[in-house]
Amino acid sequence: MKIHCLYRDFFLFLRMVNLESDSWATFKRYYFEKHRDFLSHVWYEYQKYSPGNIRERVAMLKKEDYAQIENELKLFDIEEHTREVVQHCKNLLHDPDSCNVYLYIGFFSPDGFVTRYHGSYVVCIGLERFRNFRDFDILLSHEYCHYILNKRGGESTESLARRIVREGIAVYFSKMAYPGRAEERYLFLKGERVHWLGEKYESILEKIRKGELKSVDLFGPQSEDLPPRTGYYVGYRLVDDFVRRTGVSDIQFLIKDENQILMDF
Repeated sequence: MKIHCLYRDFFLFLRMVNLESDSWATFKRYYFEKHRDFLSHVWYEYQKYSPGNIRERVAMLKKEDYAQIENELKLFDIEEHTREVVQHCKNLLHDPDSCNVYLYIGFFSPDGFVTRYHGSYVVCIGLERFRNFRDFDILLSHEYCHYILNKRGGESTESLARRIVREGIAVYFSKMAYPGRAEERYLFLKGERVHWLGEKYESILEKIRKGELKSVDLFGPQSEDLPPRTGYYVGYRLVDDFVRRTGVSDIQFLIKDENQILMDF
């Protein structure tokens, strides 16, 4: 595997920004130009930002906004932990291929995602919103499962149902890889929200089946009726119910034959 620690150059930029008069020029010199290809892909292709959006964000940047994550990274060896988690996941999924992981700081990045970069899928971790690394292994194992799902079965852009099921498989895998924690931690939800979603699960599932809920309702940051990350809960329940009903708990089967779970829709 190869771990790309781009975040180090972001903190170098932060150290230099007060010493130079032009923050945009400093940003380009110490961070963007060093990683232009990857950052352009993430910002302009994956997140659909424009260069103007990035320039505006750099102009508004405050060093103190990144003080906590910088301090946390001094205590948490993220490169070594990343290597350990990926190797653990590779062993569980029997995948021999090298996996590229990018640890970077962006602007309003997802905490973790998988994208196709230079013809291969890569795992990306956007660190700017992290406050601690208590569940870093859960997050990274979740994204590694998406990496395997995409690599073996292509991306899940064709249907909302497939995206929901794949999120459920990834949650199920992270729970299998790192068992023993409260269920809400695998879903990155508060306990009371998990309880509420459990009560509303059947009605939410019925609305999805009827086409009354869209991706933005289930995975977007805000919805009038549903809490964020509802789609992750629904997917996990579908997978968990499938395992309980069939007795098939092998993660290799679930990844290979995700269509079996899709039949529940």
